[in-house]
Amino acid sequence: MRAPVLDPTGKGPWDTRQRVLVAYFTHITRACAGVVFSSVSLVRELIEKASTKTGLKVTADILDGAYEAGRTVTRDACASLNIEYDSTLPSWNYSIHSRSAI
Repeated sequence: MRAPVLDPTGKGPWDTRQRVLVAYFTHITRACAGVVFSSVSLVRELIEKASTKTGLKVTADILDGAYEAGRTVTRDACASLNIEYDSTLPSWNYSIHSRSAI
């Protein structure tokens, strides 16, 4: 499951959505409590079963691709990215802007 990198300062452009998703993780945890994960589809069903009192629901997509472990990005590739690091926890909080903004 993919989750957004959260900005603990609350200054990020996705702040409202991040707060909603963080609050929703507790509901997913409750839906999964005591369940033995026997398949990926079971985990997906549990995630989609969770909801809040206000009616928030999240859909889950299973990515079937095979991802090679241990791949690294070259220094040249990193240098070509337009990355803006936040002053608070810069290794966790950053924005990648389009190359046209360079």
